[in-house]
Amino acid sequence: MKPTWAALIGTLGVTLLLIVPALVVLVYTARETLDAVGTMQKALSVQGQGPDQGLVLQAEEWVRTRLPAPGKPSIFPIRCGRPRKAASFLGAKICRPAENLVSFSVDLVLLIFALFFMFRDGHDIVRGLRHLIAVDEEIQEDVLAESKN
Repeated sequence: MKPTWAALIGTLGVTLLLIVPALVVLVYTARETLDAVGTMQKALSVQGQGPDQGLVLQAEEWVRTRLPAPGKPSIFPIRCGRPRKAASFLGAKICRPAENLVSFSVDLVLLIFALFFMFRDGHDIVRGLRHLIAVDEEIQEDVLAESKN
């Protein structure tokens, strides 16, 4: 089999056997986390009375009594009437996951791309790296032998 086809089959095998199942587990974990957060939010409010009642209000009052007296800032900016800060906070919270998702996708594509070339041209890459490592040839051989194990 030609090296390109062998590398392609090896890369597809690793992708299908390792990366795809890991992504499926990641998606299910994220879904379960969102469900758990929704359940916790429902448990914190008192049977449909909203966030201004129940445990959330008690926790805010407990924190307020322990803060210094001059200004007594609220830990909930939306209730305090600061919509601009709240919108900025929510915008950052919404944009960060999207940014992380794009970064993860790009990193995953680069990983698969690099894996293909490592399968196909691994010996040539190692030979090229030997010229870049500024140590004795004996030490290079020891390091490469250790990395193979």
